Amino acid sequence: MNLHSKRVISDKKYSEQRLDVLSALVLAENTLNGPSTKQRRLIVSLALSVGTQMKTFKDEELIPLQLVLKKLDLISELTERVRAQCDCCFLYWHRAVFPIYLDDVYENAVDSARLHYMFSALRDCVPAMMHARHLESYEVLLECYDKEIMEVLNEGLDVLEIMRNIHVFVSRYLYNLNNQYPFERADKFNRGIRKLGITPDGQSYLDQFRQLISQIGNAMGYVRMIRSGGLHCCSSAIRQLDSVLSDLTRNFAEGTEYFKMLVDVFAPEFRSPKNMHLRNFYIIVPPLTLNFVEHSISCKEKLNKKNKSGAAFTDDGFAMGVAYILKLLDQYQEFDSLHWFQSVREKYVKEIRAVAKQQNVQSTNQDEKLLQTMNLTHKRLEVCLQEFELLYFSLSSARIFFRADKTAAEENQEKKEKEEESVKASNGDLSNPTPADPVVK
Repeated sequence: MNLHSKRVISDKKYSEQRLDVLSALVLAENTLNGPSTKQRRLIVSLALSVGTQMKTFKDEELIPLQLVLKKLDLISELTERVRAQCDCCFLYWHRAVFPIYLDDVYENAVDSARLHYMFSALRDCVPAMMHARHLESYEVLLECYDKEIMEVLNEGLDVLEIMRNIHVFVSRYLYNLNNQYPFERADKFNRGIRKLGITPDGQSYLDQFRQLISQIGNAMGYVRMIRSGGLHCCSSAIRQLDSVLSDLTRNFAEGTEYFKMLVDVFAPEFRSPKNMHLRNFYIIVPPLTLNFVEHSISCKEKLNKKNKSGAAFTDDGFAMGVAYILKLLDQYQEFDSLHWFQSVREKYVKEIRAVAKQQNVQSTNQDEKLLQTMNLTHKRLEVCLQEFELLYFSLSSARIFFRADKTAAEENQEKKEKEEESVKASNGDLSNPTPADPVVK
């Protein structure tokens, strides 16, 4: 560029245009002799546009100069170009992908160390949002956003807030007691147990547990049968052997309460600290009932088949076993708090009504296959509901044998009161002896 300036100076022809060209070339040369700022590069570009008007540069000389200036622009704007290419503000318009990305990181946990890169990319969305003018001041918008977050967090039940305003809570809050143990939870547990494996006989662990409880209940049923048989024999022969049979009747009816004996013997062992794993037994009863109902329906369906292996029309041993174990563990109230059978009934009644509604809609379409499928579904739901109700009635009857209306603490209190009364009665007899008969001379 210095060479071209000298070439213009050496030209003897003077004009204002030549003076402007010379000034532009000198300005460009002096400007390039310094830091390559944006303003300097702009001045060089303007100066060269003036300095090349009189064709002071040949084409083969101008092209290399332009290439050098382009490289200079590229090097000088490298930071801005990288920042522009790496700007991730577009993620704001694709923010629906962010939850999917977090789920993938949580499940795989392979690239969890790179999670901060994603948040750095999301930070590029901030400047655009800061320049947005939804309100007069972005600070007002941020303040409203913070309040919105706190209001969302405060939608749950705060225990301290409830205690401060307990009168408002009890007057406005509606507690749904019937959804303590939904049907879907028991069904999920039942299907989850099957994933643990099955025996060579094709039975799951829940099937084996149900059979064990049924065997315990059958033993309880045998005890009740013996007791009922003894009472029957005593009542039949009581006319002939009054004194002897009254003793037998007392033994079977009052003196020997077999169910009470079985509860008193095994209850301390079941409630001991070493069997603390049984303290949540009542939680597994709903999946057990679901498994039992499926088994019961399968056994009853086999009655109509030629191969009646495994067929049965009743199995009240399961209800007896559940009632007995709940009594041993003193968990009748905990099981009742689940409202399990109410949830089951509501679930099946809802599905039956939904199927009946679909039947009414499809009856106009005259689709025989679909109507037949719906009829089978409706019948299946009614059978399941009937089996659950039968199990509920059997379990309610079995609980009567074990005095389900009283807890272990109430029974212990009643036992102490009886012992105190017997002690007082015996002390009264000792303090007031009967007078001896007079001696007859």
